[in-house]
Amino acid sequence: TVPEPTPELCTKALEGLHLALEELQVAHEELQVQQEALVEKHHQVLLSHQRYQDLFDFSPEGALVTDGSGVILAANQALVHLIGVPQHWLVGKPLATFVPLDERRLFRHWLHQVRQGAHTNRRDIYLQRRDRACLPVTLSVRQCQPPYENELWWAVQDRRDRHAAEVTLQMAQHQLEQKVQERTAALSQANQRLEAEIRARQQAEQRLEFQAQQEQLLQAMAQRIRSSLELDQVLAATVEEIQQLLQVDRVLVLRFQADGTKVVATEAIADCCLSLLAQTFHEPCLRDQLIEHYGQPGLRAIADIFAADLKPCLVETLNQLDVRALLVVPILPQATPTEGTSCPEQIWGLLIAHHCHTARPWHDHEQTLLLRLATQVGIAIQQSALHTETQRLAVVDDLTQVANRRQFDAYFHKMWRQHLRDQTPLALIMADIDFFKAYNDTYGHQGGDRCLRTIANSLEQQVKRPQDLVARYGGEEFAIVLPQTGLAGAESLAATCLADIQSLNLPHSSAPLGVLTLSFGVASLVPTVDQRGETLVQLADQALYNAKSRGRNQVVTWPIAP
Repeated sequence: TVPEPTPELCTKALEGLHLALEELQVAHEELQVQQEALVEKHHQVLLSHQRYQDLFDFSPEGALVTDGSGVILAANQALVHLIGVPQHWLVGKPLATFVPLDERRLFRHWLHQVRQGAHTNRRDIYLQRRDRACLPVTLSVRQCQPPYENELWWAVQDRRDRHAAEVTLQMAQHQLEQKVQERTAALSQANQRLEAEIRARQQAEQRLEFQAQQEQLLQAMAQRIRSSLELDQVLAATVEEIQQLLQVDRVLVLRFQADGTKVVATEAIADCCLSLLAQTFHEPCLRDQLIEHYGQPGLRAIADIFAADLKPCLVETLNQLDVRALLVVPILPQATPTEGTSCPEQIWGLLIAHHCHTARPWHDHEQTLLLRLATQVGIAIQQSALHTETQRLAVVDDLTQVANRRQFDAYFHKMWRQHLRDQTPLALIMADIDFFKAYNDTYGHQGGDRCLRTIANSLEQQVKRPQDLVARYGGEEFAIVLPQTGLAGAESLAATCLADIQSLNLPHSSAPLGVLTLSFGVASLVPTVDQRGETLVQLADQALYNAKSRGRNQVVTWPIAP
């Protein structure tokens, strides 16, 4: 049952209703304020959106908005003008549609990179207009902020002016490059002419320098010939200087032997070459044509042995030695190898320059140098031969052609010093023709000279060892020096010499036996420091005197047996 309202309950109820009404009134007022604020904000948003829309629409550069896959959501008038299509036709189309086919794959790849946060958000590209013309533009893109993070904002900058400027710049650059190339070509031609002039001048200087070196070499060689009588030294220095001056691999002197062979007398070689020193060469195919082949006037310049007209045996020999090119000059001691001279009867040898492994043309100045040097070598050979003959005459008895007294003294004292050092025996045989004064009186001085020559020849024939020396000691007296020989060996040789003279049975009508005889004195010593070489000479001379005293025609040794 509902209790009956009381005044108190009614009062409380009215007060509650009144309070609720006031709260509703306050809430309503607050709602009105909020609504007014929202309306104001909405108005501001509309104004802001309109402002940005105006900026978007009236931007001088093309602008558009796409979703994340590149589908166009909005485009401004500038882009419409650039592309040349209505705005409603652009919306809903993928931006890639307006990219040329050959660039779409790269564009989509770049768009994917942009979505992945790539730093490269600017790219030069071409867009196809409605008339199918390609428009050069620069695309700039950025991802929108929330709540539009799935959209992309694009700026499209017309690049035609810049492109035209670039084309103009490229044309200007191309023209500049052409001018640079033309200028470079002109400079190159000028440089080539200058280099050619420099090369010509250098070649002239090199020729002059080579000629100066050639003259210095010839003067040095002439001076060497005048100052040195040793042919080997002159030849060795000559080939060394030729090898360095011509820059060849090998320079050598081949000396002809009596049997037709050729011996390398001296050489100068580069590090890459094998030495041929003292080697002997024989060319059977030239045995009967030696003079004709090598004795031709001038020289032979062979740039390539395989292309020259050479005998097969020569090509084979040179190929085995790795020689490909060579200069050959005959060495003529009695003639100068110049053009117009006839072939000499004798050729001393060859002066040869070798270039190994590759062919080489020989210049005129190189050939001239070798010709002139060959002439100098011929002079050196003549001088050496004269010096050798002079030396021989200085130590050889003119009448008997055995060693003279000067050579005997020099050789004997040399052997004495050597045997004193080695403490070995040195022997000496003294021989004298018996009754030689009577022989001269009977047969005359010419007969006496013939007798001396016969005795000298007989003694030399019995002396076999190279180190033994037969000398004319004086007048009709001879001496034989026997190194490394004891008394028994010397006595045996003296007896052999005596027997050979006796076998000749030379007539001597003034002698008791009616034939020519000799007396021999023999001595042998091991030298000591307290003795002199004259001691051995005196002992041999005493033995000879004793042989004379005992009746001549015999051999007596020291110490003298009773």
